[in-house]
Amino acid sequence: MLTARLHTCCVRLPKHPGRLFTRVSGKKWSSSGHAHRQLWCPPARGFTFRYGTALQRSFCSSATAASPRSVVFLGSPEVAAEVLKHLTSYAKSEENCSYEISAVVTQPWAARGRSRKPKPSFVEEAAVQCGIPDERIFCPASAKDAGFLESLAALKPDLCVTAAYGNILPQAFLDIPTFGTLNIHPSLLPKFRGAAPVQRALQEGAEESGVSLAFTVRTMDAGPIVAQEVVNMSRYQDADEALQSLFQIGAQMLVQHMPRIWSGAAAAEARPQDESQATSAPKLRKEDAVLDFTKAAHALANQIRAFSSWPGSRASFTTREPDDAASEPFDLKITRAAVYQGSTQSISLSGQPGCICRTPAKEILVRCGEASVLQLLTVQPASRRPMPASAYLNGLSATAQLVWSQ
Repeated sequence: MLTARLHTCCVRLPKHPGRLFTRVSGKKWSSSGHAHRQLWCPPARGFTFRYGTALQRSFCSSATAASPRSVVFLGSPEVAAEVLKHLTSYAKSEENCSYEISAVVTQPWAARGRSRKPKPSFVEEAAVQCGIPDERIFCPASAKDAGFLESLAALKPDLCVTAAYGNILPQAFLDIPTFGTLNIHPSLLPKFRGAAPVQRALQEGAEESGVSLAFTVRTMDAGPIVAQEVVNMSRYQDADEALQSLFQIGAQMLVQHMPRIWSGAAAAEARPQDESQATSAPKLRKEDAVLDFTKAAHALANQIRAFSSWPGSRASFTTREPDDAASEPFDLKITRAAVYQGSTQSISLSGQPGCICRTPAKEILVRCGEASVLQLLTVQPASRRPMPASAYLNGLSATAQLVWSQ
């Protein structure tokens, strides 16, 4: 057995070093040959073991008199991957860049996509594309892991940056970077603190939200604010579009404020949050997908817009032919909807919420609470792609009626 040092952690290598990691299970092998929870994930392009100290790299296009500051990036989903790409791209293209991305921290491999096979996070894939060395990509199951914290401390980072990382950071982590940890949060803190700020803002019908650049403290999203940018939310069709745009704005804000971070002005001038104005943005649940047509149409339209990606919005229906029994209930996903602005005088809609009308123009209208009407614009039957409501109606007989099944 060979013995080598990876960062600050000693690991024992088997006769076949390639067995140190397994891409399928995403587990790390112990010296005894038994698998345990991983500290690092296998890189997307296969693990390459390197002896000695980690490769030193600068992502600036030209050398500087002073060494660039070391920034460690933490994130997991696709929107965070775009932030990482922006930061590395800027550092490569900007002459005398003040920072380099020295390491990336992300979630462990997990099942995603239709295949449900274990895959690296979007941020890990982006890190590989951006040229981050394999040994500088960390995927701890918990940010409290002692080995991970030891390896991070050995890097001596100047700053850590989080963007939808998904793990709670302990004080032992927050004490490591010299200039602290900054979070790109897509809301105007202290509004919408929590895991789903954009979705909850859209669900509530907020006309304005934005992006906050704030220091991370032990209380979730409660740290002093370095900068904020207000954004009109009406420009976005759904949560996916809003998230992509807001994180892009946040990445640009971070680069803009780097000089203030290094000078200490950002920390000195950061504004404490007003706790009396704080609101929460709890994590989305599968149950949030269910539509209740007893609610007002505008509330349902907001819900559909907010949950477009996950968990989606659905309702249970049956179809009924004249003088015939109703079909078995089936779920129909609603991907786009709007409050109906037309006249309902010539339309057969009773006052009961959930009553559905097919108009001659092949529209699907649903009576909702508060005497309002919701127009279903795009729907998605099971195992089918989203389609216009008119196309869905073309698949039904001319006399079939949709009935809401509560």
